[in-house]
Amino acid sequence: MTTLQGTRKWVGLGKQGESWMQYEKLKVVRCLCSGNKKRLRPQGKSSKRVAKRLLKESDNRSSLVLWREYAHLEWMLGNLEEARKVFSTATEIGGGKGLSSPTLCELSLLWSQLEVEDQAGGQGGGQTDVTLSPAVLVLTRLAEGTSSSSSSTSHSLSPVAVLKARRSYEQALTASLSALDQVHNNPQTNTKGQQDLLGEKLRLSGQVGCFALFQYLTVGIQAANTVYSQAREKMEALHCTLDEQLKNDNQNTPAADSSHVCKLASECQVVAVQQAALLRYHNSTSVFPLATLRQMLTSALSTWPGSAPLWCIYAQVENRYHSAGRARRFFQSVIRESSSVVPRLFAIVTEQQRKQLVDAAQRSCCSDATAPAFLPENGLSNRIRGLFESAIATEMGARCPLLWRMYMYFLVSEGKVDKATGIFYKALQNIPWAKGLYMDAVQLFPKQLQEFVDLMTEKELRLRLPLEELDILLED
Repeated sequence: MTTLQGTRKWVGLGKQGESWMQYEKLKVVRCLCSGNKKRLRPQGKSSKRVAKRLLKESDNRSSLVLWREYAHLEWMLGNLEEARKVFSTATEIGGGKGLSSPTLCELSLLWSQLEVEDQAGGQGGGQTDVTLSPAVLVLTRLAEGTSSSSSSTSHSLSPVAVLKARRSYEQALTASLSALDQVHNNPQTNTKGQQDLLGEKLRLSGQVGCFALFQYLTVGIQAANTVYSQAREKMEALHCTLDEQLKNDNQNTPAADSSHVCKLASECQVVAVQQAALLRYHNSTSVFPLATLRQMLTSALSTWPGSAPLWCIYAQVENRYHSAGRARRFFQSVIRESSSVVPRLFAIVTEQQRKQLVDAAQRSCCSDATAPAFLPENGLSNRIRGLFESAIATEMGARCPLLWRMYMYFLVSEGKVDKATGIFYKALQNIPWAKGLYMDAVQLFPKQLQEFVDLMTEKELRLRLPLEELDILLED
């Protein structure tokens, strides 16, 4: 493949290769969500071709991250046996590192999660004998430091092997959490090797997730929840300590130390998302008190108000049980304490989803002439407008293109085109560089097309085709 700069290089992409693979997976996910099977097949072939070309390069052959993404791609396309072979090959590449390798832990965690979901979907319930579970086998082999072959996932384990694996997980997690104290006692690193070693110590999400899932499959949800709670408590306490040190001595703090604090914050959020996802999965498959999941989500979101995955899970849980009052109070409490735009966006989306349900109920009542219209206007439109106005009044909200675009679409859906036009011009004062804003305006207000084109020309934004040439092409 050639480009304007010559032959394209696929070697040593590292993070770029991972992002490339995730982009290919995203295209496959869009095809799956749309239900377009005709487009899914060529897209799957194209994405697999990209993945194989990446892995054929000598510098990428030992990249467990790329192998993990490729195996996940095969699994999403429905090629389960092929995906298991890819996972097995990746574990053989990882060698006997076992729990000491964060990347291998993350790969094994993904494999075991996919096996659990496939088993639950195929059998409609949990595994009665854990020694026959493919996920338990993968996690046990990880603790033993041996590779998991695709053919061995159907074999059974001995109870002694399960007990030894649990002991290995306990020792590894205890050692990893104890190593965090060394980070606290000696947070500054000088050489690149020390920085890389410290970064490896902070990557605990894969190991914690594997141990928690192992406990969930072999003991129960309470044991898994205990593992997550113990790890989160230790990691979040260390993050608070390092963050305070960073704020108190900001000028003399090296950039590497601040990056480690950000890395630890990211790991804490990943562990919290894993815990919430596991609790929600168990709640959907078994009888389990919802209060435990709610308490976990509220505590995690109070600590990490900018975590979009956590807010997504929280919104899904609350919308399912129609607890509007509780959700509104929690949103307001977090918004008052946080300057992030993320909780404001999810508060708006939650109210919009609730309004859609109410509107659907009103339409169903209106279609039935005998049924009384018992759902009058309840002020949801004004509430949503108030949330939009309070969000764009903040500094971060005023710089968020998504917020302005959502506001415009909402006003147009309410039939308030003039107010939506005013919001567009108000948005131009804050984000004149956002080309998507102009594209939305062209779609929502087509009568003012020439005016928007002149504005884009004035702001030196690229026009794909002048309007004059477009008119000529339309005439032909």
